[in-house]
Amino acid sequence: MKGCSDCRIKEIHLLVLYFPVSHYISNWRPVTRTMHIITFLLTDSGAVGVGEGTPYWSNILEDYIKTVSLAKAIKGLTLADGLNKLRSLEYAEFERRRSINYGAYLSLESALLNAFYNCNKVKHEAELLGGIYRTEIPIAYTIFLNHPKIMSRKLEEAIKSGYRHVKFKIPCNLEELKRLLEALDFMRKQYKEEVVLRADANECFFCSRELKKHFQSWKSMVLI
Repeated sequence: MKGCSDCRIKEIHLLVLYFPVSHYISNWRPVTRTMHIITFLLTDSGAVGVGEGTPYWSNILEDYIKTVSLAKAIKGLTLADGLNKLRSLEYAEFERRRSINYGAYLSLESALLNAFYNCNKVKHEAELLGGIYRTEIPIAYTIFLNHPKIMSRKLEEAIKSGYRHVKFKIPCNLEELKRLLEALDFMRKQYKEEVVLRADANECFFCSRELKKHFQSWKSMVLI
């Protein structure tokens, strides 16, 4: 098999995956499905790279069209040149726009890195990103938005199942948020295990100063 410097992008195939779900994220926004762009990248040496990207601040159609456009721009290039080209296009777009099609870039970039790994036969894909910076990845349990009592029961289930990192969606109303944090903190204190709680705000609060002021006023609570 050729070395990575000789591997050229021969073909790129895209696939859209759809998963039906039913839950609420922050501010009680309902989510009924998740969409993912899967990229299959084939090099002239036979190495294959697979990547995935999820739309954020865009929709699946926009991201799919963007992925097709980006794929055409890097097809025929070496993996290194393709990665550099993709990143230069992304940086240039950041300079013009507040948001970009993250799913498109992520799907192709992760496929390129995976192809690099398969082409080079390196021990870890992390070597392509400058080295290994952790030996363990915490498995997080996600609690979707619901009544505080139901969410605290979900936290209890997660702790009993062995999870030590729990991410939870939050309401955008400060009083609702306070009740939720009190319920979760109370449940966490019932167990001796150290459990890390991470709030997923989903752009709920745009004024961090105001939010910090409210957090400081809740002195009785062990914050995350």
